[in-house]
Amino acid sequence: IGILITNGVYIGEAVRSLTAFLNPLFIFLFISQAPNKYVNYIYKIAKSYFLFLIILGILQYFNLMVFLNPIFKFMIPRGSVVASGGSRGVRLLSSEPARATYEMFYLYLIFRNDLNKKWHFFSDILFTLYVILILKSGTGILLLGLFYLLFYNKYFIIILIIILLFIPVLGFLNHIYVFNNRAIILLINLFENPSNFMGILFDASGFRLISIYSAFKYSFFHPFGGGIGNWQKTSLEAFNLTSFHPQDLSYFRYFGEGRWIPVRPNSYFSSFAMDSGLLGMFLILFFLYLILREYWKISKTNNIYIILFFVYLFFVGEVGNPVPWIVTMTLLKYNKSKISEREKTKFYFEFKAQV
Repeated sequence: IGILITNGVYIGEAVRSLTAFLNPLFIFLFISQAPNKYVNYIYKIAKSYFLFLIILGILQYFNLMVFLNPIFKFMIPRGSVVASGGSRGVRLLSSEPARATYEMFYLYLIFRNDLNKKWHFFSDILFTLYVILILKSGTGILLLGLFYLLFYNKYFIIILIIILLFIPVLGFLNHIYVFNNRAIILLINLFENPSNFMGILFDASGFRLISIYSAFKYSFFHPFGGGIGNWQKTSLEAFNLTSFHPQDLSYFRYFGEGRWIPVRPNSYFSSFAMDSGLLGMFLILFFLYLILREYWKISKTNNIYIILFFVYLFFVGEVGNPVPWIVTMTLLKYNKSKISEREKTKFYFEFKAQV
């Protein structure tokens, strides 16, 4: 449909977009059917990779690897081995700090999964500081907010009050020493201007939130979508359906000179909804339901991982990035196998005792 609508003008983009949609989906399906031995192998690699990225981020933050920058640029054209500059954080092995942050967030879930529970809160605080000080990501702040809500629901109000009491201190310090940190600046702006909460979020996110919001709105007006690969046209139509103006958002003031410019929606489901409509999105949702239903209610932790995964699919990330898909299915299968092993061991000892 996408090729027919554009008379084949964007046939290359249609193929590329379809590949981007299928890439993480096939990986997700493959891991769901893979033997536990293979999944455990991925699990161990991911834990080691997380620790490697922690060290890499610190080295990048202090610009201790400048001599390797040409190699990084060759491997990752939009990447960099040095800090991004200004209020932005490091990129690790990604193209931008925001993408590095949500990849790190999901890898942290694997690292945290086997930690003794008494170390969870201490570990979470250290990772939060890493996100704020090293990665400097507003996206990371929002993901961590949801993380604390889900894992610490009984104590979330207390944690929120502590944060709200701490933000005015940051605001006061910001007048004395101007923070060069996007995450901290975002927290201060949200606290000082609560009436413009959504406006600040949309502006701080660049094109991310507006692209997601407009794409979902577009899918309601076009239930069959605008065709895969046709986002350069449909994204502009989607922007015009919103109440925002390009002059309201700094990203479009800077890059579009006050006009809307084509951008691909910044989450899997928003992009898929714009290209294939509500029908296509519900087909993917049903497909994921068939895979994930056996992991729901196995444990509270598994339920949280599934919720975080769907939040990512709807509101965060990029279409073709497989890291959250790999981590989610690896965690679900790993935890299910551990629970099955414990049940088998319990049954064995109970049976032995009866005999």
